[in-house]
Amino acid sequence: MSGRLTVRGSTRPFSFGASASVHGDGEVWLDAEAPIDRSDFGLTWNQLRMSSMHSTIIVHAVFTKD
Repeated sequence: MSGRLTVRGSTRPFSFGASASVHGDGEVWLDAEAPIDRSDFGLTWNQLRMSSMHSTIIVHAVFTKD
């Protein structure tokens, strides 16, 4: 998958691998885990100093037909 990701007003190109599968009555599932470095979007601090600079975005999208 490729596109653009916007975090707190900062937009960057963003690509990640995903898997697709067909379920039930033609549902298509898209699943992915995409690592992200918060500093790429200008987030270099946090108030509690507890958040990691590296996070993971988990995607589970289900496409159905009408």
